[in-house]
Amino acid sequence: MGQAEEPSGHAAAELAAAASVDDRPQPNLPLLEALVAHSPVSSVTLSDNGTYVAALVRKGDDQRLAVWNPDEGIDLGVITELTREDVRWMSWVGPSVLLICRQDESIWTFNAQVAVLRPLLDADQANRTGVSLVSSVANDNDRILMQWSSGSRASYPGVYRVDLSSGEITEMETPRQPVFIWWGTRDGDIVLGTGIAGRKKMLFVRDDGIGGNTDVLEGQSFKPAADEMRWRKLVEWDVFDDPYFEVQHVNPDGKTAIVLSAHDSDTAELWRYDLTNGKYLSRLASDQTYDIAGAIIDPASGAYAGVHLRTFGPEQRLGQPAWQQYQAAIEAAIKEPGIRFIGGSRDGRYLVVRTQPIHTHPRYYRLNRRTLEIVPFWPYEQNTSPLLAANAILQTEVWIDRAVSERRKRGDMVRRPMQAILTTASGQKSDKAVVLIHGGPVKRVQSQFNPLVSWLALNGYTVLQPNFIGSSGYGESWRRAGYGEWGGRMQRDVRIALMWMHENGYASTDSLCVAGGSYGGYAALMSAAVDSDLITCAASYNGVTSVPLLLEYLATGRFSMQTLPRIRGKNSDRKLRHLSPIAVAKDIKVPVLMLHATLDQNVPYVQGRLMADILNRRDKDHTFITLEGAGHTLIRAQDRRVYFGELLDFLNQYTNESPENP
Repeated sequence: MGQAEEPSGHAAAELAAAASVDDRPQPNLPLLEALVAHSPVSSVTLSDNGTYVAALVRKGDDQRLAVWNPDEGIDLGVITELTREDVRWMSWVGPSVLLICRQDESIWTFNAQVAVLRPLLDADQANRTGVSLVSSVANDNDRILMQWSSGSRASYPGVYRVDLSSGEITEMETPRQPVFIWWGTRDGDIVLGTGIAGRKKMLFVRDDGIGGNTDVLEGQSFKPAADEMRWRKLVEWDVFDDPYFEVQHVNPDGKTAIVLSAHDSDTAELWRYDLTNGKYLSRLASDQTYDIAGAIIDPASGAYAGVHLRTFGPEQRLGQPAWQQYQAAIEAAIKEPGIRFIGGSRDGRYLVVRTQPIHTHPRYYRLNRRTLEIVPFWPYEQNTSPLLAANAILQTEVWIDRAVSERRKRGDMVRRPMQAILTTASGQKSDKAVVLIHGGPVKRVQSQFNPLVSWLALNGYTVLQPNFIGSSGYGESWRRAGYGEWGGRMQRDVRIALMWMHENGYASTDSLCVAGGSYGGYAALMSAAVDSDLITCAASYNGVTSVPLLLEYLATGRFSMQTLPRIRGKNSDRKLRHLSPIAVAKDIKVPVLMLHATLDQNVPYVQGRLMADILNRRDKDHTFITLEGAGHTLIRAQDRRVYFGELLDFLNQYTNESPENP
């Protein structure tokens, strides 16, 4: 549970006075419970012949791994004792065996035909880490290919064939520095490796003597066996200086791949790529405004079918007539936004479809590819709270002019408007508002269900979520313009969003708060110091309070050079200290709410504790709440319950609605 420190000085007086106000709005507890609850079903995956489905299903305040026949329903299925926090990943192998990797990296199998869960590989066997599935082998339901690093070798993964009946392990590919991800075909051939070294990434392919880079990658001992195939470097790129590049899928032929690349456009496009010579063969999909987010691959054939992208909300574009027919059938039958194909059975009979309504959790359906019959995996209508009605909230896309705040530094990009999502409760007008800053910061928000946003909107707050400069999804120029801009350009975009709320009549100075988590918490705390003329309060969840301390912590992790330059930019240590909330705490003039989780592995708890101590010493109006046992993301319903409740109490305490909008 959350534990609040005892406020001191001015803060204590303010909180005591607020507590005596009888007419302060009280939380809607049934609504709170509906919003903090887990999704009724998530992580849905079908067996190879579609006979069984595995998913995480809601069970009280938790989720459990369940397996059932979708034609018979969940009531006749098996709900295991494995919780959401127990399961790292799961994947079907063949028609009835579910492979499960637990958080301790042990491997288990669940045989759906006999409903038996058993261990396959112990957690401490060979001190394995980074366990992942490389490929299940077509027409072979007894063996799989996996990769992991072993404590007896340097920390790069090898590839191993695992017999699902006996647990017998055979090394298929020796660990090779710097390969960190291995790629296999549907037939079980290992054809590609992704390497990471410093700021660079690289692709390695088998050395068959066909063109490409002549650098040869040998075994980790640098003395491979005489009969062992060698690998050569196909391509190398700097993740900060060179165009974006990412492998999405290795095609069944093993000689080509589907990749995302920005080599020919500012936005990431989808290409077919030659793995023998590193050449781009054909452009598959592109958009002038938005990055392509990923490829849709036919689970039966392994062929390209379309793309996912994020515009205002989730969207997919399909290149094959049959897939366009699937999409049309779903749109006609379900009439829900955010349709996405996320998998299916390998025998070609079924697809798994996910929709993303804005008023409730994502929903999952099974589509019969031959008959176009659509069946929900869960009885949604009977199990959705009436408090989360389809028309309860309204989300609107807005584009905010930000050119006035920018000097011409990087071409026309600096004059581009900023996309934002505006959420209100349907039929309500209020000038109490929150500007909610997303984390990352190389992430973005889109129109979809967000329990926290719904909680605020349904309690009378207008919520604006800006995709400030540096957010992902809008092309290379927009994303990279945020590098090294903590407290700079990105922070100025927060102010622009606050000003927009004032100028468009959604808020006034005494009715507008800024809030966010992780990077968003950092931005909210900085705003408390530099935007007090626009806001009345600020709230941070797991927010960064010292940029130098964050960089020091991240530097201890693996592959830190893939992240650190994006934060540091060209800033000196001295400047980074000045761009930290702890350095500007003296300038904070509005009340601050801070929550921080004790088990946060991204932004350690000491960051929150340090800021709270400084605010105490400076006698600043603040409340600090410790979330015991919680992590960076609030997976547990009990932690979301504390966060949502405390945030609403804080907002109600410090925001006032104008007389014309009672």
